[in-house]
Amino acid sequence: MPGARHVVEQLDRLCRELNRGRTSARFGPSSLTTAELRVLRLLPTHLTIPEIAQRLCVSRFTVKSQTNSMYRKLGTTTRSDTLEVATASGLLDPMLSAR
Repeated sequence: MPGARHVVEQLDRLCRELNRGRTSARFGPSSLTTAELRVLRLLPTHLTIPEIAQRLCVSRFTVKSQTNSMYRKLGTTTRSDTLEVATASGLLDPMLSAR
């Protein structure tokens, strides 16, 4: 078939793009888990890690682990930087993170 070569090339290109997307999904705003998003929504409140843990009925170690994971995935090192990136990414309402 004359057009088959073109289709095969398109399919190869699409497969490469999909595979590239899988590795990048491990980082960035879209990679946050549901548990991390729950913690993220409480970061603008200025609650401490133990207070967030108490609100979510989990251990403070769990919250700390999820916070560190968010920092790594978002490429941040502080709570305020994380809020800034999350707001810019649309994960947080700008009015909430400005508190």
